[in-house]
Amino acid sequence: MNKSQLVHRWLLITGSIMSLLGIAHLVIAVPMGIVFVKSLPREAALALTLGNIVTAVAVGGAGLLTIYCASGLKRTERWAWTIAVGVGMFMTMVGIGYVLITPNNPFAYIAFIVAICDLVPLVLYHKSLLLQ
Repeated sequence: MNKSQLVHRWLLITGSIMSLLGIAHLVIAVPMGIVFVKSLPREAALALTLGNIVTAVAVGGAGLLTIYCASGLKRTERWAWTIAVGVGMFMTMVGIGYVLITPNNPFAYIAFIVAICDLVPLVLYHKSLLLQ
């Protein structure tokens, strides 16, 4: 198996995990947040609920974009590598911010670890992916 096939399969796995993480965040965190916001003022409750929804959509969308880029990397297309690195950097920054803001949240650590796992093969094999 050549390196582009390996990275293709790896990105399919990490993209699927990110998409499932976004769906799980939307299904679990948003209803839990709605229960907890009853004691908060209206503005804080709205900000917390919208923050959970935006985070879930961003993580799920990044996962879907990673899955789409994996098909381009299988054919060694340069646009796919560029977009996949951008998504990996975005998710890494989101993961760092998420871990710093909510250190007791397991979603934060999972998102950060998956983002690093998404970015590492792209950086390690960038020359072989782009020069084939």
